[in-house]
Amino acid sequence: MINGYMKHDKIDEANHLFTQMLTHGSPAPALSTYKVVLDGLCKNGLIDQAMDLYQSLSSARLERSIEVFNILIDGFCRAGKIEAGMNLYESMLEKGLVPDVVTYSSLINGLCKGGMLAEANRMLQLMIEKGISPDVVIFNILIDCLCKTGKVTEAGVLFEVMIQEGVVPDSCTYNTLINGLCLAGRAG
Repeated sequence: MINGYMKHDKIDEANHLFTQMLTHGSPAPALSTYKVVLDGLCKNGLIDQAMDLYQSLSSARLERSIEVFNILIDGFCRAGKIEAGMNLYESMLEKGLVPDVVTYSSLINGLCKGGMLAEANRMLQLMIEKGISPDVVIFNILIDCLCKTGKVTEAGVLFEVMIQEGVVPDSCTYNTLINGLCLAGRAG
């Protein structure tokens, strides 16, 4: 039911039901329920409320969940709170959790949107060094950022890296590069 409320932007109803579950303890919320509530709060711009919930309910199963960290990191990055997202990333590492492609995608997207392209590129390199293969989404985020900042040549170099890493470009990749070339006056 909570999932349905969240999907239909009925946050108050979802929170009420969730609070009842916590108060009465029966049934005790499953990890999946926590993730739905946190995700719904984050996607509705209530990232501070999501973090308060996470901190107040912090338990071993929440603290050990890569999915919970990914939800919160993505929420902070989408809200433009990159430093908070990076702090959660560091906290995740301290707890011995291994970031995945979703973690890096959220961070790289946030860094790009925050105008921190050099940091986003460093995050990509770190990811590759750790043996985590970037996917087409991550490359598309970076290529888009490079093109939008007029760095079309660098976008082309990154496209080559993408191919070398064995990642197959998609229509978004090609459209972004073509648009970048047009904006730079280099099409044709």
